[in-house]
Amino acid sequence: MLHKLNITVIIIVLSYALIITVFSSSEFPTKINHGNFMPYLVAKPITEDGYYMLTVAWNFGQGKGFEYNLGTKTAGVQPLATIIYGSLAFFSMNVGIEKKDFPRVIILFSAIMLLVFSIVLRSTILSLLKGSDVNIIFFLCLLFSLLNFELFITFTNGLETGLY
Repeated sequence: MLHKLNITVIIIVLSYALIITVFSSSEFPTKINHGNFMPYLVAKPITEDGYYMLTVAWNFGQGKGFEYNLGTKTAGVQPLATIIYGSLAFFSMNVGIEKKDFPRVIILFSAIMLLVFSIVLRSTILSLLKGSDVNIIFFLCLLFSLLNFELFITFTNGLETGLY
């Protein structure tokens, strides 16, 4: 029973991330209460600081190094995250994904990282609570990490938090 619930939770979260990734509007909002069902890609879950980070990562993926717009060198990013996101940018460019759609790649990648986090959390708890029921611990880790919207935002905001 719990095994089926675990798979269900994973499918729900990855489906949610995939829906946001594919169907978020790439237009810019024209008013605060826009009334659209899907979020704007420029608004959530990636933050303003996240877009700064992704701009540097995109430039890094193009082989320009750690720079922002117009060739401005920067040190205001986390290097490991920039290299990882830059690698994703390089891959994205080579499969025909445009810069405006790069945040979609990051949202999906970050959702997968959240799933990995829940598995690491499970392993940590199991090492602390030897002899406990593995199925219930895995279910609770999935439930409390994957279905936590604040944690989802923290992982998918375009910054390094979800990687570390």
